Amino acid sequence: MNDFSARIFIETPRLYVRTWSHNDIEDLYEVMSNPATHYHSNENPWNIERCKGLVDYCKKNDFGKKPGTFNCPLICRKNGHLIGLVALNRYLKDKNIPEIEFTINQNFWSKGYATEIGKAVLEYGFKKCDFPAIIGFTSPDNLASRKVMHKIGMKYQGQKRLNSQLYSFYQAEKAV
Repeated sequence: MNDFSARIFIETPRLYVRTWSHNDIEDLYEVMSNPATHYHSNENPWNIERCKGLVDYCKKNDFGKKPGTFNCPLICRKNGHLIGLVALNRYLKDKNIPEIEFTINQNFWSKGYATEIGKAVLEYGFKKCDFPAIIGFTSPDNLASRKVMHKIGMKYQGQKRLNSQLYSFYQAEKAV
């Protein structure tokens, strides 16, 4: 199925974020079916149906079509290949504070992509969406993710339990 309605809405020198296409399902599966992707979570590797379900849900809800929360593919400019996904997920709805998420294909780890896109997503969230703050959390033993959150300017807030799992929480606030 061809889908030419994808819209780029966040760009960096090496990456961009765009809306989903049904053509992304196989590439998303390559990322999300890898057990290494889920090493620091309680989540199991995804099957192809779950990948299709995410793409369908995001397209149905027009994620990325207008400023706000989203879940969209992360694309490498060099080759146009989907290397992961990135999101600003609804988190503290009553305070209009989303959670940043980035998941990158293991073949692209340790290249600075998470830091590069993380900074751009924070800028998008603060400048385009006017969020007062953005939070991020990860497993306390996911040192790479914790390092990225620090590098993009998020401040450590401590640990707390969420769904019976312990997480390290970070927060960035909009500059006044």
